[in-house]
Amino acid sequence: MKRILLKIVLLIIWLVYINCQKNRPPGIPDTPSGPKFGRINITYQFVSSALDMEDERIAIRFDWGDGDTSDWSKFVPLGETVSMSHAWKTSDTFEVRAQAKDLKENKSVWSDKAVIYISSNRIPRTPFILTGPSSSFVNVFNDYTTLTLDADGDSIAYQFDWGDGTLSEWSNFMPCSIPVTMRKVWVTPGVYYIKSRAKDTKGEMSDWSYEYQVRINLTGCNFPNYVVGTISLGNNSNPEGIAALPNNNYVYVANYGNDSISVIQTSNNSVIGKFYVGENPYGLCVHPNGQYLYVTTKDDVTVIRTLDNLIVGQIPISQSPRNISILPNGEYIYVTRIDADSVAVIQTATNSVITSIPVGDMPWDVTPSANGEYVYVTNAGSNNISKIQVSTNTVIDVIPFARSPRAIVTHPNCQYLYVTDDRNSVSVISTLDNTVIATIRVGDNPTDVKVLDNGEYVYVVNQSENTVSVIRTLNNKLVALIPVGISPSKIAVLSNGTSVYVTNSIDNTVSVISR
Repeated sequence: MKRILLKIVLLIIWLVYINCQKNRPPGIPDTPSGPKFGRINITYQFVSSALDMEDERIAIRFDWGDGDTSDWSKFVPLGETVSMSHAWKTSDTFEVRAQAKDLKENKSVWSDKAVIYISSNRIPRTPFILTGPSSSFVNVFNDYTTLTLDADGDSIAYQFDWGDGTLSEWSNFMPCSIPVTMRKVWVTPGVYYIKSRAKDTKGEMSDWSYEYQVRINLTGCNFPNYVVGTISLGNNSNPEGIAALPNNNYVYVANYGNDSISVIQTSNNSVIGKFYVGENPYGLCVHPNGQYLYVTTKDDVTVIRTLDNLIVGQIPISQSPRNISILPNGEYIYVTRIDADSVAVIQTATNSVITSIPVGDMPWDVTPSANGEYVYVTNAGSNNISKIQVSTNTVIDVIPFARSPRAIVTHPNCQYLYVTDDRNSVSVISTLDNTVIATIRVGDNPTDVKVLDNGEYVYVVNQSENTVSVIRTLNNKLVALIPVGISPSKIAVLSNGTSVYVTNSIDNTVSVISR
């Protein structure tokens, strides 16, 4: 009996002890979760949760960091998040924290702080205008225009999502009422969904605009715009000069690295022959009748009969013969001689040099006018262009050019010259008054320039960028950028305008660009 009474006493003591224990407060709430940026007088929501050692229900309140504390929430099960909203009336950085309490009114310590920056600035409106071509072609430039407004009148910058996993750079800031246009080139055919967003001068960004569908096609462009094939010329070829026969059936390539000429059949874009010439062949031109090919080598111009690709003549020319061009009537050939600061004139009837014309320092490239009356020579060392009158083979004018002229070509209408320079641009010169009427930014290190026979497009080889730029002559605008091989050097166009051939000097190939 005494033992039973003792157990009862001990139980009573234990129950009294338990009831006398002080209830423990809830655990520290999670750091409030919510936006990091906001604007004055706009309501933003924060959430938090907490646990309790006695597994009771808890309530949570928030300290908004501006002197205002929320009311307690209703009691919720342990671990359930509590959300509350608040609007700040001033612009500043505020620290938001949370506190929990249990049913016995025991309170936790305050949580860690979440920071929100409140600005008086209003974000720009989502762009509501997005225009541009809904269909285009690979490697062709496309211009897209977007516009939005800003309630604060802030200047706006824009960014495009091009739908191919890339974003544009941010544009310059412009007044919010001024539309902004940016350019895009897609290199793979497909359907793309583009969109734009705006950013004000305080860094606030709008939402993305609606999506605009663009279909990019491979074929159908009215000028050669994509590489349809790459022709290997063999190791150590280092191709430079290239020229097509007038009948467009064959293309000849000067392999500077192994002293040979490769013959490409255009019907299947394959190399069908190779023959050796003098040391370091560089420049090529073809007689208008298609029967002869002329090649500059280290010390001469080699003449090849295209019927059987046999060498039928070698015309000695010293002091670094470089680029070569022939008159439309085939009567004379003009060869730049870099070390002699002159142009050698070859009479094709006799395959002999009939005169040497002094020009400027370091003559680089040479091209005749389409009517055969004049020949133009770029003088890279003296920053000018010599104009030679064919009837007298004398320099009748010197055109100043401040950008170290390199490659040159004349428009078929004889009214314009297109000249590359060492500042990564092409200048358009009017032959009426010898003035530059346009300067077009192209790729890095433009080394050659050619114009389609219809005169509508000019092609520029960008050697250090491994691309070819295409210029529309109607408005002198860049319309395409075509990736080719490594270190492209020279270019040839077929007279029917269907294809363009580009030598790639480092990877020993020729890129075939078609439409």
